[in-house]
Amino acid sequence: TLKLLKIHNTITEHEYDTERVQAFDVFYQVIKSQAKTVQEDKPSEIFVSKLCALLESGRAVTLDKSSEFNIKPNEFIGYHDEDYYYLISDIAYGMVQALSREQGVVFPIAIKTLLKHLADDGYIVKTSNGGNTHVLRANGDLVRVVKMIKQ
Repeated sequence: TLKLLKIHNTITEHEYDTERVQAFDVFYQVIKSQAKTVQEDKPSEIFVSKLCALLESGRAVTLDKSSEFNIKPNEFIGYHDEDYYYLISDIAYGMVQALSREQGVVFPIAIKTLLKHLADDGYIVKTSNGGNTHVLRANGDLVRVVKMIKQ
């Protein structure tokens, strides 16, 4: 539209150049803002945020992996120690999906893809052979878990 105004001599060459620079600045700010929104909407970050909310509210519970206490509450999603959460991925994923539904949104990706994103984004520790799940001995049980770094 600026070009059209210039062609019809509605604005001067100087006004055209000034407005064009301002328009590019606005476009740049919009693109920068959208890039930040996309970063904030990463599935791994959404998952971790919702998981933290569930843990903080008590709607999800992890047990100390060295505890002798073997009774698991309904809200049980895995174990923890000083540095990590050892999550039973299907259960944790299901709880985050349920919370998302309660909030009126759909969690955007399947569990296998989520685990890849969590690993790529540095939230979980891969096994020595590059896998996403570890075998943990806790309370006398062997359990397949995802080893998530505590934030």
